[in-house]
Parts: sequence; C-alpha cells; structure tokens
Amino acid sequence: MTDLAVYGISSEVFQLVSSLDFDHVTFIDETLKIPTKIERNRMPNNLEQFLRHDISDIASFSDSIGNATVVLFAPKVKRWGEDARGNMLSHVKEVAKLLKRGQYLVNMAPSEYGLNQEIIRLVEALSGLRDGETINYAYAPIATEGKLEPYAGTAGGRVHDMLGITTSFGLNEAELMHFSSVIEKFTPKFLRASFPNLEGEYFIDELVRGTCDLNLIDRSFPRGSAIIMVAVSFLKAIDAFLDELLITVKRKARELGYRTKHTNIKLLWDVDEYGLRGEGPYWKDAALQRLSESFARVDWLSYSDLKNVLVNSGIRKDDILVACDRPTEEFLRKRGAGGNIIIAKTSAKTY
Repeated sequence: MTDLAVYGISSEVFQLVSSLDFDHVTFIDETLKIPTKIERNRMPNNLEQFLRHDISDIASFSDSIGNATVVLFAPKVKRWGEDARGNMLSHVKEVAKLLKRGQYLVNMAPSEYGLNQEIIRLVEALSGLRDGETINYAYAPIATEGKLEPYAGTAGGRVHDMLGITTSFGLNEAELMHFSSVIEKFTPKFLRASFPNLEGEYFIDELVRGTCDLNLIDRSFPRGSAIIMVAVSFLKAIDAFLDELLITVKRKARELGYRTKHTNIKLLWDVDEYGLRGEGPYWKDAALQRLSESFARVDWLSYSDLKNVLVNSGIRKDDILVACDRPTEEFLRKRGAGGNIIIAKTSAKTY
C-alpha cells in the first residue's frame, strides 16, 4: 500500500498528484496545518472541486506525515526576496521532526542553488535519520506546467518508483539543470517581449510564468555571474512590458477622449491564486500599481467577476478593459465588448 502525504496545496501539485498511482493521499494546508485524507477513487477532478468538496476525513498532522510512504514537500512560494529561503526552511522544520525511518521525502518546490543540501542537514538534525540509509531525500522540481522534470537530484537516497523518474543526478547538478530549463523556456518569451514584430505571441499571464525561478537564480549566484545577467535581463523585460502596457492604455484613453481622473481601468486577469510560485498575484499587483500611477481608478476583475459585471451592470462608457489572458480575450470577442479593449500580449493590439 502506498500512502502519499502532500505538504502544500497548489494547482500544479494537485494536477501532478492526480496522475500518480497511490492508495490514499493526504493534502496538508501548509498554513493551517490541516490535513485532508482522500482515497484514490474519490479524488476530485481539479483543485477547485477539492476546495469546495465537503470532506469529513480530517487526519492529524503528525500522523499524516509520519505514516506516509512518500512525503511530497511543496509549500507555496509566498515571499519573493531575501526571506524566501527562511520561509522555506521554517516549513522544513515542521515536517522534518515528524519523519520516520524508511520514508521518501521529495522536495518539489523550486529552490535556490545549494538549498537542498541545507535541507538535508536540517532534516537529519531534527529527525535523527540519515539520508541514503534510513530516509530517502530527493529534489524533483515541478515545472510551471504542473509536470515533473524528467530527472531528480539526490545525495545518497533513492527516488520512489511512483514518480516515474529514472534519471538521477547530484543535488547541485539537478538545481543547475532546472535553472537551465527555466532559461531555455523563457528565451522565446524574452525575445517576443523585446521584439514585438516577431511571429508568435504571449499574453502577460503566460509571460510571467517562470519569473519566480528567475528570481531564485538572481539570489543563488555571485553578482556579475553570466547566468544572473541573463535572469535579470529577462525580469527587466517583463518590467519593461508593464511600462509599455501603461503607455498603450494612456494612448487609448487619449484616443477615446477620456480624462485620466475620470477613466476606469479594469485589469482583466484570471489569476491562479493557488499557484505554487505565486507569480500571477505578484505581477497582477505590479500591473495594478503601475496603472495606478497614472489613473485614479484601477480595479482587478477575475474571469468570473467579469462575467458577473457584463451580465448585471455592463461596461461603462468611461471604462477601459485590459485583457491579460487568452480565455478573457476570447470571451470578450464573443461578447463583442466594444472599442475600449486592450489586449496585454507581446503583439499588443487595441480594439
């Protein structure tokens, strides 16, 4: 029997767990420390259903960790900056003291270079176990698409067969390979954000995926390192995209004859509030702040909020809509929502 404990509830991890073979899974809210145990055949189809589902099988936190065959460690990255490392290690302490002999502990959260070695030392100190002998630790970062990378990093332990990973490297090598994958995936986004005339397009919600990992690169290596220069350049491209978006919105307001202090800007972005990396909320807030520098009234609407507004009150004459994701643009097109729409993508257009 394979019992799975998942420390941290996020969209990507829930999607991954739904594809694994196990008997029972216990999801643990890393903030409230409330575990919910589910049999494999009762798994909801998605995280939204799970959060709405009335599940009465609440387990104890210590038993959920201590009785699991495999513990997937994936707390959400809620803090960007110097305290992110400390935040991660505080979660490690919560789990490490409850681990038992023979378990598998898998870190799925993107980590700074060298952090996994520090996690192992902390786990061994608090649990009394030894990696590769009485416990198996692995670093298997989950990608932004909700899939595991095809490799894992270990220092002496093994990866449980359930994860389907057959290739292992040292911890530092796996950390570097993940960063290399991030750079590779972000390169076409950077090019299209920097050169809008190139074929292909990315909405802003697609552009920002992976920026958390770029931030980790920025904190992992000495100043002046080539990889940091690349990561910082990519992050600056996103920031410049927000500047260009503000210019586009101001131009649109002038074309419509709107006064800045009387114009309502509605940022339409169906942000995933349960994303592992917290990129959507971070950049949504950054966009709101940037637009608020020039406009007095700036609001954020989710996809469901937008539908309610259109059904109940409609779009006001002095509203400018900024669509930040593909489903929102498609919805607005079908609704024929008028000529005050801006599409926030690399080949920015106004309607």
